[in-house]
Amino acid sequence: MIRDQTIEAYLAELASSAATPGGGAAAGLSGAQAAALMAMVCNLTKNNESAIGAICTQAEAAQDRFAALIDEDMAGFDAVMKVYKSPAETDNDKRDEALQRALVQAAEAPLCMMETASTLIAPLAKLVTIGNRNLITDVGVAGILIGATIQTARLNVLINLKSIKDAAVKRAMIERVDRVIALNPQVDAIIQQTQESIRS
Repeated sequence: MIRDQTIEAYLAELASSAATPGGGAAAGLSGAQAAALMAMVCNLTKNNESAIGAICTQAEAAQDRFAALIDEDMAGFDAVMKVYKSPAETDNDKRDEALQRALVQAAEAPLCMMETASTLIAPLAKLVTIGNRNLITDVGVAGILIGATIQTARLNVLINLKSIKDAAVKRAMIERVDRVIALNPQVDAIIQQTQESIRS
C-alpha cells in the first residue's frame, strides 16, 4: 500500500522499469498533497473555527481517499497487464471480456481522483479568504496541485477509454470527465487570487 512506503521507496519504484506505480499514482499523490496542505492551513488558522473545522475534515478525508485511489489505480493497471500477458491459447471471447472489465477498472480510479480533486475546489476558495494570511502561498500551491491532479488523472482516464468498446460506459465516463474539466476556471481563479494577494 502506498501509505506504508517511504518517499524514497516510492520514488525508486516510480523511476524503475516496473509497470506500477506510474502516472496515475503520481496524480493521486498530487491530490493527497493538495489535501494535506489544506489541512495544514486549517490547523494553523485560529479564527472562523466552524468553517475551518469543516474544511479540515473534508481535506483529511480527501487525503485518505487519494491514498486509497493510488492503490486502486495500480491494481487496475496490473489487471490490464495480466490480461495482455495471458496465454495465447486463452479463449478470445473470454480474454476480451476480461480485458474490457480491466480497462473499466483502470479508468475508474483516475476518474475518481479527478472527482475527489474537484470536491476540494470550493473549500479551497474559502481558504483564500478565511485561512491564515501567512499561509496564502500554501493555499496557492494546493490550487496548483489540484489542477495538476485533474489534468494528469484525465490523461490516465482517456488512455483507457480509448480501448473500451462499450459505448454507454465510455459516454458516461466522458461526461464525468467533462463535468470536472468544466471547473478548471475556478481553479485558475483561486490561483490568480493567491498571486494577487501575495503581490498586494
